[in-house]
Amino acid sequence: MTDTKAQAGDLIKVKLQAPHTHGGKDYKEGEEIAVRPDQLDRLKKHKKV
Repeated sequence: MTDTKAQAGDLIKVKLQAPHTHGGKDYKEGEEIAVRPDQLDRLKKHKKV
């Protein structure tokens, strides 16, 4: 199992282009969130950023 704890320097801030739900929390379009590079790839694939 991989370690999912990211250091602050590893995170990338992005602005959502579409609403997104993760971990029971709803994020609105235009909201800025910090994600790991692998999460960014998945969000791009689903056209969320």
